[in-house]
Amino acid sequence: ILPNGSASRTNLRIGDRILKVNNRDVSQATHLEAVEALLQPTNEVVLLVHHDPQPLGLK
Repeated sequence: ILPNGSASRTNLRIGDRILKVNNRDVSQATHLEAVEALLQPTNEVVLLVHHDPQPLGLK
């Protein structure tokens, strides 16, 4: 997650788990499948995210 990047601006954090992308379940998807879901053409990306506790060194 890059400082001032899209993910950072939406409060995504290291350790978060993306469960759905635009209502598509990616909770059991491979990394590549999740990336493909994120790259589908759309005007808006809607994510369902589970915020896990951040690793100790990143708080």
